[in-house]
Amino acid sequence: MFAATPRNAQYADYSIIVEPRPEGAVIGTFAGQPISERVVDIFGRHFTYVGVACRRRNGDFDATQLRTGEFIASPGLVYRLVTDTPFRHAA
Repeated sequence: MFAATPRNAQYADYSIIVEPRPEGAVIGTFAGQPISERVVDIFGRHFTYVGVACRRRNGDFDATQLRTGEFIASPGLVYRLVTDTPFRHAA
């Protein structure tokens, strides 16, 4: 059986998208919040919507269920990293 440890809690902290900004169409709602088909984080990285994050019995996110390149955005949506370099608009 899985036991919660501080290491697992820290893993979830590293799986959170920092200051996501919506980009693209709204494709639904979750927990009263719009779901954007894409988001951009504070670093300019682009992510695309995958689904809803799993939670543990205590309500914390279960980041061990994320696949490689997947991250969590509030209120509990999972997005996959599309590019780790900022998108540059033509001048």
